[in-house]
Amino acid sequence: MPATGESVVVEMQEATDEDNEPYYWGSFQPPIPGQQTEELDLTVTAEDATAHLERRTEPGSMLDSNPEMMATVDESALWDFPLRDYQPGADTNHTIRVAPRMEAEAVANDRFEEAAAIHCGISTTILESPDAVTMTDSLHNASDEDYYDVTFDVDVYDREVTNRRTQDLGAGLFVEILPPTIGIEIEETYGACVDVGIYDSTETVFREVPKADVVVIQNAATEFEDQSFYLVVRNHDFASQGPLSYSVKMEYRPVSGVVKGRLLYRFWEETPWGEREGIFVQGDPPESIVYQRPGDLISDLTQYIPHQLRALNIKGRREHY
Repeated sequence: MPATGESVVVEMQEATDEDNEPYYWGSFQPPIPGQQTEELDLTVTAEDATAHLERRTEPGSMLDSNPEMMATVDESALWDFPLRDYQPGADTNHTIRVAPRMEAEAVANDRFEEAAAIHCGISTTILESPDAVTMTDSLHNASDEDYYDVTFDVDVYDREVTNRRTQDLGAGLFVEILPPTIGIEIEETYGACVDVGIYDSTETVFREVPKADVVVIQNAATEFEDQSFYLVVRNHDFASQGPLSYSVKMEYRPVSGVVKGRLLYRFWEETPWGEREGIFVQGDPPESIVYQRPGDLISDLTQYIPHQLRALNIKGRREHY
């Protein structure tokens, strides 16, 4: 026991399952921890009461301490038939994690009418967004559901781009334009599963996602024209999982683009979109550039490419690129 350092001995009892197969079970009352989660180390010992070959060096009556290695009999040794891959002793491969008692939330958000307000702004950086909204909560009993009233901002291009598409920029460059998305990541403290429901502002179901860890809403600006929806988090199996503590990370990503092309390396260092909004992917020179605002990107490149091509004087020398 972590609190006292003492051991508690639990004698196992024999029982049979519905198929009349035997098993052993036991129970004990773990200590109630303070604010920190504690781990209890389990030591399992057992001895077989059935007769074994006594002339073996190890008869085989003791529990195998390494359950991942199946012990077998060496039938080629005709006298004592020794055991292979047998490590008699206590099994110390298991722990139980004991967490503080989970209390009800301080703020009730168990119905649409009580939904906690969450506002998701537009991310200002690419790939890693400090503007992501993170909230934590708990599902403390079998009927508990958590409701969030989510609103989000919309970028100027987000209602115009609803499908992934590729646009040729000329001069050996093209941009793959990606529609806007809302990304929702859900993490339960101890790895359990939660269910997620997405509802529009009229409380009509938009999507149900069982056992969710990541939910992506494509084209949220057109799916939810009023820029709002409800997020509902549930525990689908309280009987097995018990109370859950979870966190939800949510971010709105506006339209973005990935610039690629055989001429990218010719002028990537001097482009106006390199330092300002772009992120280079996979090395120097890059294989592609991720860009946050494709509308601005296309405008930049339309003005930039002709000037840069004249400076490079690439006409008639394309085979080198």
